[in-house]
Amino acid sequence: VKWEGSEHTSWVENNLLNKLNSTKSLKYANGCGVKFDVGDFCAAKFNDNTWYRAIILEIYRKRKTHKIYKYDVCFVDYGNVEGIDVRCIRPLPALYQGYASWNMLINRRGICQTRHVSIRISESV
Repeated sequence: VKWEGSEHTSWVENNLLNKLNSTKSLKYANGCGVKFDVGDFCAAKFNDNTWYRAIILEIYRKRKTHKIYKYDVCFVDYGNVEGIDVRCIRPLPALYQGYASWNMLINRRGICQTRHVSIRISESV
């Protein structure tokens, strides 16, 4: 499915994102303390101060302490990949995991592809 024009963006922003951004569980002040693994769904705050659905692609740790400080995520509804500070990542409420990812295709081998990334989705997802 190829989305063109603003119809897709309008539906995502007016329905899914407005509901997601009104979710109280995203409002922790300094992170949620949850550790994520590569391939986990999450809510990630973009630089426009809005929460979006995302998948963890890579985890960055401090060299000496091994403390996680940043995640690379793919925003599943738009396809862009960004490095996001650990304080701006939250568990994605189950309600929002069931919606189709508007900018992803999953082939028979479980490879999830966007314009920018390709990751394997485990059978447990």
